[in-house]
Amino acid sequence: MGETNLETTPLHQMNPESRFSELVADYAKYRPSYPAAAIDKILEGLENRGQLVAADIGAGTGISSRLLAQRGVQVIAIEPNTQMRQAATTHRLVEIRDGTAQQTNLPG
Repeated sequence: MGETNLETTPLHQMNPESRFSELVADYAKYRPSYPAAAIDKILEGLENRGQLVAADIGAGTGISSRLLAQRGVQVIAIEPNTQMRQAATTHRLVEIRDGTAQQTNLPG
């Protein structure tokens, strides 16, 4: 795809495997978390959270993956960008995998 300029190239035209590589440190530092109430609402009424498996597609640094895991949900985090995967905070219930929305390599 060649070199891209983050200021002039539309996001949809950028390679998802590298488009945020230059911004990972700032993203990890400044990207706010999601409200705990939002995650709690998603999980409301679901029993046996330890038996749930969630797929976080385009996981970035794993913000939502971590929040789900903190509530007992096993998460498979799919992220195409190597630097984002490396910056992701780990949790024992989160498995971080290389992949895209089009090719997750998840079963089914």
